[in-house]
Amino acid sequence: MSVPGPGSYFDLDGWSFKPAAVPWYRTRRAMFALMAVAVAACAIVVSGVLLLLGNSPVPDSPEPTTATPSPSTGRPAPAPSLRVGVPPAPPPPPAPPEETPQAPVYRPTQRPTETKKPEIGVTRTPVTRSPISVAPQPRHPRN
Repeated sequence: MSVPGPGSYFDLDGWSFKPAAVPWYRTRRAMFALMAVAVAACAIVVSGVLLLLGNSPVPDSPEPTTATPSPSTGRPAPAPSLRVGVPPAPPPPPAPPEETPQAPVYRPTQRPTETKKPEIGVTRTPVTRSPISVAPQPRHPRN
């Protein structure tokens, strides 16, 4: 057996170092995909908050309102009667009030059951037969 020389183990020409491959999560396509997922998650959270807060009633706040005359239903105002002794025609009936949307009312489908105190010493299943003894019966001699 021959022993190799002192310089053969540390020969630098036989070593080759290559950089490691880029992991998938550091590629440009993965970054765009992760950003798209983050934007979608933020949009879902924002829409959920808006849905929860959008239906809440607005607190009464003093808003300046200007009185603007609303146009009539298309009928001109009745002219006063020109005849003497004849009463004027009665005014038209008022328009029906606009319907205001009402909040949904919660009505439970079942009544809650009343709870009663536990009874101590009471079994849930009724006894159907007496317990069977497994001990053998002693035999008595016949007289």
